[in-house]
Formats: sequence, structure tokens, C-alpha cells
Amino acid sequence: MTTSLIIGGLVLFSLLHLVTATRSIRSAAAEHLSELQYKSLFSLLSLVTFGGAIYGYIESSYVEFWVPESAVVLFQSFVLMPIAIILLVSSYISRGTQRLTRHPMLMGVAIACFSHVLVNGDLAFILFFGGLGTYAVLAMIWSDYQCRISKGPKDQLFLEQTGYFPSFGRLYPEEGDILPRVGTLGPVIGAVSYGLAITYHGQLLGVSPLSSLLAS
Repeated sequence: MTTSLIIGGLVLFSLLHLVTATRSIRSAAAEHLSELQYKSLFSLLSLVTFGGAIYGYIESSYVEFWVPESAVVLFQSFVLMPIAIILLVSSYISRGTQRLTRHPMLMGVAIACFSHVLVNGDLAFILFFGGLGTYAVLAMIWSDYQCRISKGPKDQLFLEQTGYFPSFGRLYPEEGDILPRVGTLGPVIGAVSYGLAITYHGQLLGVSPLSSLLAS
């Protein structure tokens, strides 16, 4: 039952977000619903579906598939997670973060989720974080598809001037760029956020990545 809740909740959550990211459907909904109605309905359905997945995860029994090596934990904690958190935080501060990766928020979620699967061999953990990471990847692909079929000049420029992986050539604005500079504020605040997360992870969630560093 709990496994079904995790899978079902995340599938419905993902479908809800992918459907509402479809521009034709979103435009049709906007014609029949006010902005307040649309946001309220979307928020309610998101809360119910994601909440169901969280409840299934919390109530699941522990079924272990693997125990990670300390080197994997160190790589996840001190290489992958800084990247994920900096992308996540920076995405809310500056659009220039899209010079690093086209979808910084979703890329941060994907890296965070899949990297956590590396260091947690529990079935419920794999299903929950693996499913959420899969949604983030699908959302990036679907968003790009919406840009390609729109044929709008801004969408085409966005696809041409961004990519999934960093490129030194994109870091410096050129004539015709539609994105601002990356800036330092977002990465700095992201780095501080990572520092707080790694420091208080043990107190909040009971497992400290720092213990693996000390044990290595």
C-alpha cells in the first residue's frame, strides 16, 4: 500500500505539472478560470498528490538494497550537493543562472534526488527520490519541446543561447543575448545555503555527512 502511494502520488504529481506546463492547455484553462482559481486548484492538487507520496514514504518499512561506500557518500555530499544547492538557490535570484544550465531549478532537483539515491539503498527512498528526480528530467525535456514547437523568436533564441551543461562561451554576454550575466550573488548565497545544510543536516535529519568525512 505504501509503495503504491509513493508511486501513484508522484505519477499524478508529475502528470499535473507536465500538463499545466503544456502551453495550449494552460491557455485554455486561463480562459475558463480566474488566476486565483487556477492557482488555488493547482496548489490543492499538488499538495494532495505530493502529500500522498510523502505519507507513503514516511509509513514505508525499511527495505535495504545496498549500503554505500564512504567514498560515494563523500562524493555526493561534497561534490554533487554543492552543485545542486547552488543551482537551486541561484535560479530564484538571477535568470543569469540559465547560462550555467538551461533549467537550473530542475537540474538542481535532479542532481539532488539522484545523488541521494546513490547514498540511500532503502526501497522507499529509491522510489521517492528517484521518482522526483525522473519528474525533473521529464519536465526539462517537456519544457524544451514546448519552446521548439512554439516557433516564437524568444523561445528559439533561448534554446540557441542555453544548454544543459556549462560552457565558458555562454558565461559572457554577447550581442543579442537575452540573458543577464550570471553574477555572484546567486552562487554566493547558494554556497552559504549549502554550508548551512551540510552543517545542520545531522541535527535536522539524524544523519550527518560530516561523519563520513571524519571517518575517512
